[in-house]
Amino acid sequence: DTRSYRLIRLSNGLVAMVVHDKEESKACAALDVNVGSLADPQELQGLAHFCEHLLFMGTKKYPKENDYNAYLSAHGGYSNAYTDLEDTCYYFEVRYDALGGALDRFSQFFIEPLFTADCTDREVKAVDSEHKKNIQNDMWRQYQLEKELSSPDHPFSMFATGNYDTLSGAARRMGVDLRERLLDFHAKYYSADIMRLVVVGRDSLDQLTEWVVSKFSGIQSKGLTKPLFKGHPLTAREMGQMIYLKSIREQRTLDLTFALPDLKPYHRSKPAQYLGSLLGHEGRGSILSCLRKRGWATTIVAGRAPTSAEGFDMFKITVSLTEPGLENYTEVVRMVFAYIQLLQLERPQRWFHDELRRISEIEYRFMEKYEAVALASSLASVMQNRYLSAECMLSDSVRLKDFDEDLLVWTQGFLRPDNVRIVLAARDLDVEFDRTEKHYGLDYRTEPISEQLMHEIRGDLEYDELHLPEPNQFIPDNMEVKSERHDTVCEAPTLLKLAEGLELWFKQDDRFFLPRGNVRLLIETPRAYESPLASVFNQLFMMVLKDTLTEITYDAEIAGLWFEIRDTIEGIVVHIDGFNDKLLQLLEILVKTLRTCKVEQTQFD
Repeated sequence: DTRSYRLIRLSNGLVAMVVHDKEESKACAALDVNVGSLADPQELQGLAHFCEHLLFMGTKKYPKENDYNAYLSAHGGYSNAYTDLEDTCYYFEVRYDALGGALDRFSQFFIEPLFTADCTDREVKAVDSEHKKNIQNDMWRQYQLEKELSSPDHPFSMFATGNYDTLSGAARRMGVDLRERLLDFHAKYYSADIMRLVVVGRDSLDQLTEWVVSKFSGIQSKGLTKPLFKGHPLTAREMGQMIYLKSIREQRTLDLTFALPDLKPYHRSKPAQYLGSLLGHEGRGSILSCLRKRGWATTIVAGRAPTSAEGFDMFKITVSLTEPGLENYTEVVRMVFAYIQLLQLERPQRWFHDELRRISEIEYRFMEKYEAVALASSLASVMQNRYLSAECMLSDSVRLKDFDEDLLVWTQGFLRPDNVRIVLAARDLDVEFDRTEKHYGLDYRTEPISEQLMHEIRGDLEYDELHLPEPNQFIPDNMEVKSERHDTVCEAPTLLKLAEGLELWFKQDDRFFLPRGNVRLLIETPRAYESPLASVFNQLFMMVLKDTLTEITYDAEIAGLWFEIRDTIEGIVVHIDGFNDKLLQLLEILVKTLRTCKVEQTQFD
């Protein structure tokens, strides 16, 4: 990382990070306000999101409505914003030499915004339009259903996006002025104390600091701390439920969600990452490996749910099912709980945690440079985490540090049958839906998990195929760079060998000097596309090969090796990229599997 960083706190309580990057052609800034949709009033759902929209409609210093965006556009830039559960983040990008003017305009939105009355109805319609474009999106539909079916006593259950009815319609029914309520919301929560700012530019740290101090010190401090909300969205009343929902797309997913306490204080140990790495493993002995052998699933993802916030957490396991897997979803649930029982029996494994730690350290050490605007928006949000020290802000999203066996035992103790909510989503579910979600029109049915299934997952479950992963043989040990720096750079590769049926080229890395390699192998065969049938067979074989390789090569992928195998008109292309140390080991496995792969009937079906 060639960037330079400086963390400062202004007199009004605002904390800012200024970042100097002499190579960056763009400059940017992001300001995160530590308040989001959880702070919406019950009677005006979507108000935080509406505030995000209306905030940029002119300021006292720059009253012209489009001045900010016109300035950015004229200098090769743009702006955007998003509202999350506990954050609203505003950011922009602009040409590096226009940063000073952009910051002056940007800061005024947090000092003296106008919230122009004439724009109110138009921006409500913009919020409504944003909601309408998501109505046919299965992700948004399921997310809102999960919120609606959470505890009504917790603000998580509200409709975060908002629409015309929950904003203008609700205000009209109550006989209140929506703009006045918005002004009250802004006055209550928009305080420098709970704002975090990141500015990235080519200018020096001193210049960036001067701009931040002079332009953002005018934001009012109200002595606030971030709003916190008692309780958990998933109480005993919401757990133990089976939810069936009808999807729009042709998909079949099984979600198991467990209620967890807030895990943010344990960022050094990241217990959810440890558990997710095991439950979401794809190698031999894993849940997915056993499901694939039965032809029941294609993917699995496990870990801390993105819907978590300070005060509560959720752990989610998502399985993408095949048609036979949908028919046998209860057996899939049993298999998941069998693996959870295995984890509890085996206790936390230090060696596995050490592998995760080593991988995270390598990933952090050789992490590719973030785009400036991505760095600014993500870092502004990370800086809101009150449990993080300054030295952890850049590395926390990647690095894993402490092994805490007691913490891991405590965390996995929440993965219990009486603390789970199961969602089964498919377009062709053989279920009689009896309810409709009010904002997206989603058909669903909810009922207690059957007594039989609950009895089975509470009992002892054993699957001989399930076991903990083997040690990862692909984690690199040697990170030495053998290239030497020279004044001249060789542009063309060198032909090392030319023989019948073989052509070998090599290009030394004389520019980046990283312990990474890149191998491309073209296996030519005239039979690949000699007929339409041969073409179909070639494509089918590639699909079967990739399915077979998932279990074999999963360890390689999580250790920083990437590969692709695809069919072309000329034959088959094998492409590998990653750390040098174990790269050829992976190549040997790929070529051997390519030569010996046998097509199983379940795979073909």
